[in-house]
Amino acid sequence: SPQSLMTAQGDILYASGANTLAKLAKGSGSDTLKMNSGATAPEWVTVAAASSDFVNLASGAAVSGSELSVDGFYTSDYNVYKLYLTELSQTVDSSGDLYVRVNEGGSAQTDSNYMYAGGKATRVSGSGGWSAAATGWNEARFSFTGEGVGLNYKAQGEVTIHDPLGTVANKQVEFSLTYMRHDNGMYLHTTGGGFYRSTTASTGLTLYMSANDITVAHWALYGLKAT
Repeated sequence: SPQSLMTAQGDILYASGANTLAKLAKGSGSDTLKMNSGATAPEWVTVAAASSDFVNLASGAAVSGSELSVDGFYTSDYNVYKLYLTELSQTVDSSGDLYVRVNEGGSAQTDSNYMYAGGKATRVSGSGGWSAAATGWNEARFSFTGEGVGLNYKAQGEVTIHDPLGTVANKQVEFSLTYMRHDNGMYLHTTGGGFYRSTTASTGLTLYMSANDITVAHWALYGLKAT
């Protein structure tokens, strides 16, 4: 009888043939029920957890202070990283550029090994154009704005870090920031990149403003899996 086949909570009855009942014993926790390859009977399988090549490694909200250090999240699983920034600004309403330093051993490097260049697109009062935003050679940090970011004109953007754990090539970064200055209605987009002249493995980045403290509504670091 059907009742005699059912010996444990979770067992399932199915037709193994015409007018013939069979039992599929209960599976393990989180198992998924599927039809077997011969399409003759159900079976339990363990489905692998979903994976992604683009993985959130760390995030933070409502940062306000002298600097923002995003450190200790690089691993051999990834060779490209994306650091996203939301509502980047200063603690007071005055002009200031975003500065970025490479971390080694958990500490920001302050030597003169930073080289970078970027451009700036602007639009204000019916006119606009493209111009050099910021360039530097043998500097003590990257400058990633070229136009002041103040309290009342917050920037959104990202920094891309290439192979920070590598010990052969220099550390290469790229940046992109977009914001509008509410004091004069100017819309700006800055983009560029640079490299830090070092073959020592990097552990992260330190961000700060050229004047006053930095504020960030939210930041998130993602890793792109190595291929």
